[in-house]
Amino acid sequence: MASARHDDPGRALVERLWVEVRRAQGDPARRARLLARLLALDPEHVPARLDQAALDGDAPALDRLARGHPQLVEVRRAHLRARLAGGAPGDLDAADLPLLAGLDPDERLRAAVALVEAGRVDAALDLLRAALEAEPRHLPSLRALAQVAAARGDDATVAAAERARAETEAARRHEAAVRRAAVPGDTRLVEARDALDLWRRHLEHDAEYLLRVAQYENNSARPGQSVLAAGRYLLVARGMPAYRVSYWTYAFGHVEVSLEGETVLDVVARERPARPDDAALFAAEALYLLARHHSTGARPGDALAAADAALRAVDLSPGSPSLLALAADAAIEADEAAEAAPLLRRALALDPGAPYAVFQQARLAARAGDADLAVRLLEASGRPDFYDVAGYTFAKDACFAPVREAPRFKQYLSR
Repeated sequence: MASARHDDPGRALVERLWVEVRRAQGDPARRARLLARLLALDPEHVPARLDQAALDGDAPALDRLARGHPQLVEVRRAHLRARLAGGAPGDLDAADLPLLAGLDPDERLRAAVALVEAGRVDAALDLLRAALEAEPRHLPSLRALAQVAAARGDDATVAAAERARAETEAARRHEAAVRRAAVPGDTRLVEARDALDLWRRHLEHDAEYLLRVAQYENNSARPGQSVLAAGRYLLVARGMPAYRVSYWTYAFGHVEVSLEGETVLDVVARERPARPDDAALFAAEALYLLARHHSTGARPGDALAAADAALRAVDLSPGSPSLLALAADAAIEADEAAEAAPLLRRALALDPGAPYAVFQQARLAARAGDADLAVRLLEASGRPDFYDVAGYTFAKDACFAPVREAPRFKQYLSR
């Protein structure tokens, strides 16, 4: 028996018209005609009503419609963002408050300021308090809370906000000092160790922390632990420059044994049984194998094995742009350049303009003999030859052989 949906010619026509509306997004006139026909058949078609209000620029109608359908949370939140960006959210009410959780602290602060300007000081205070519950260290919100409370004569709230602001500023100064001290130099290893211990116990274990751990372990002659920390760094890093990866894949990633007698592969093999699905272990393996591939101790198959390890890391953590770029780098080294381009597109979709990924695109362009494109991409990515002859150099990279004599490329190298 046919469903009622297909037995109703009017409903079928409405559905066809809605498909045509979706296809007409680039043609406002045709879209308006289709919407008029659709709404004449079904005046309560909610997506069409939303589309019509947006097409007409009828913000009040759009807002009323969105409020009348609580399930349309993201539509309502997008509309709220538009109202905040336009600087006119003075009509915020209780129905809007659940949406604010999806906004960033700066957007919530703009909403509070607009409420104050509209004379709704109590609502602004409530909003600032809610924003600070979600982000207690947002200094602009703390300052705004103190100012709004002072205008109301609420001395207790002013004192609490000022105290929280002073504590936050002191904590940030301390955090900045710890971050500076954690940069390991050859003569500052003890200071760096102590700073990293403070960081580990009290601060967020972010990408910078993992980078400093990797550098500290390298300077402490523990290459296995250094490259393992580098693998963890790649897992979370965004906007990573190419020279930072060359630190491990050329200059410092391949040391046969540490003072403890371990290679990177020994460390990975020891830790993998407890964490078989840890993408960082596969990333560390790929970094080491790439470094060995680039060293005088290269073994047949190192580049292909590095590509396999990097792709396994990507399978385990597909949302990491740096791992995708590493997999592309290894694929190029393994002479599997056709696999690199889609990996780089995925990386740049996640982290637009990521220098390490753009540098791999430059290598592909150079392999294809396109010197102009290669140089444009190099200029966008930054140079990777940071560690001079000990690390990456363009002379070592066979990808640039087809453009090495091109005037544009020579000019780039001479800068």
